[in-house]
Amino acid sequence: MTVPFEGQLWPSAGGSGSGATGPTGPTGPAGLTGPTGPAGSGGSGTTEIIVQTAQPSSGATALLWIDSDDTSVASGVPGTLPTGGTLGQSLVKTSSTDFAANWQTISGTSTLQGQIELDSMAGADDDAKLTNAMSLAAAQTYPPPILLGPRNYSFSNNRTLYDGFTLIGVQGMGNAELTNQGTTRTRVTVGGTGTWLSANGGIRSGTQNWDVAIRNIAFTGNSSKQFMGGTAVLWCMNLQDCSWSSWSSILGSQATKLLINLCLFDGWLSFHNSYHGGIHIGGSDNTLFVGMTNIDSGTAFNSSGGANGQYHLWLDSLEKSTIGPIYLTCEGAWNGIRVSGPAHNTGGSNLGGPLWITGAKIEGRNAGAACNGSAIRVEGGQLHLRDTWIGYGMVSPATPGHSPQDAGMIHQTAGQLLVDGCTYDRATGVAETVPFVYSAGGKARVSNTFIGSKGGTWSGLPRVTGSGVNADNSVTVI
Repeated sequence: MTVPFEGQLWPSAGGSGSGATGPTGPTGPAGLTGPTGPAGSGGSGTTEIIVQTAQPSSGATALLWIDSDDTSVASGVPGTLPTGGTLGQSLVKTSSTDFAANWQTISGTSTLQGQIELDSMAGADDDAKLTNAMSLAAAQTYPPPILLGPRNYSFSNNRTLYDGFTLIGVQGMGNAELTNQGTTRTRVTVGGTGTWLSANGGIRSGTQNWDVAIRNIAFTGNSSKQFMGGTAVLWCMNLQDCSWSSWSSILGSQATKLLINLCLFDGWLSFHNSYHGGIHIGGSDNTLFVGMTNIDSGTAFNSSGGANGQYHLWLDSLEKSTIGPIYLTCEGAWNGIRVSGPAHNTGGSNLGGPLWITGAKIEGRNAGAACNGSAIRVEGGQLHLRDTWIGYGMVSPATPGHSPQDAGMIHQTAGQLLVDGCTYDRATGVAETVPFVYSAGGKARVSNTFIGSKGGTWSGLPRVTGSGVNADNSVTVI
């Protein structure tokens, strides 16, 4: 019998009527491929690239048209932009002609909007670049900061500060003691003589400079260079995460104090190896050395600078100001802190409000390498000294040449003094009879005193002497 193909009907057994559709058979093999049909009319999905001289018609839908007739002015190669360039450069159009461009260093711009990268400025050397950067910044209504990169900069020309002067290195602590450039990030070495940054008056007034900020830089000077000085009052200055090494002096000089108001010195700071007393400041309403501050100078620098008996930190008529937890080392011919101002109850600056020093560490190098004389000398004003470590001095009190001669680890000649919650340790060989506080004038209060014993054990209590002293039972009053 014949098997019908798919869809064929079986004939009716009995007559001319049609029967029901049978089941679907298996799928047959694929047929032969037919001829290619004509091209379609095109649509919106074409992905072709057109390379030709003429611009494609408006109906063309190429993804890319390469103009084979255009030639780069810079490279001479058809349809290309110039290769090359160096880090920090920009590709700049030189005319309206297609591909007319070259690599250029853009002066006075930076990768951060509103700031000036020193390395992008025109100039034959770092001094010339800084001159141009400062001129550009000072001329702005809102002076932008000047940014330094991760390298060693070399300057020598002295500068006058303008209101809003801001100099910032690569973020992080700048430690001038370290020679590894990768560690110090941004280093500035200043040569020549005189004062590098002078506060001689800004645009607000000939007697004031406002809003100076210096951050994240390790500064190295020389025995003939002062970092900052001048006669104007610096208002609202911020020093942050910086260090100074090998300067004649850093803030002010022995002859002239630097005047500061409403200033903030914070972060990680180091004042290291000055040839003379490094810091001489006056003013009011400041918060200084908060964070970690190290103040130290080797005895060789003292000898070279002829600085016998000078103080690392001279607070001269500084009132209503807070000094944070400094770590100050006064070894050999160096002395630590000098506080000066008017005598007690006479009026005048530094008696309108106290000077607070809290949580400090003030000492000779160690018990065997002590300060010759007093660690702290109070000659006027008003000092509140709290929760501070004071140690290792008075091994040769005549050597500093002070008048009157140093007679105690804290020597007071005038003013008002509060010493509370402090710890005192003697240098090796210094007797217990040498006073912790010696008051020859003014008014003093001593309380809650503790002892250290690296310099030797104690048989009694630290001694305090003077007619103007009021003390509790943590000391022996002589």
